[in-house]
Amino acid sequence: MHIASLLRRGAATLISMTTLVACGADSTQPSARPTSIAPTTASTAAGTAGLALTSPPSFVVNDQNGTPLAGIAVSVAVTAGGGTISGAPAVTAAGPTPIGSWTLGKTAGENT
Repeated sequence: MHIASLLRRGAATLISMTTLVACGADSTQPSARPTSIAPTTASTAAGTAGLALTSPPSFVVNDQNGTPLAGIAVSVAVTAGGGTISGAPAVTAAGPTPIGSWTLGKTAGENT
């Protein structure tokens, strides 16, 4: 059985914020701004090469006060290992945002 190690080098490897969205309905109040991206699941996982992970990683985008932000546009992509992601989110959820279904590359080794 081929086992592929999934090593996430921080959520920034997987996720890039493509836009900044102001939060709050009142334009006179200071806007919350996305300032950090953090994984909400373990930073390493293992799975069988060529198959989907049973528990895909998730992440959260926080503002300057550490409050999770919903509706922030994101892009999720595999950067190494030949795997694919389907059902990737276009925007963040109010809490942990799963990356979608991650199928690992067909060759055992690091996937990011």
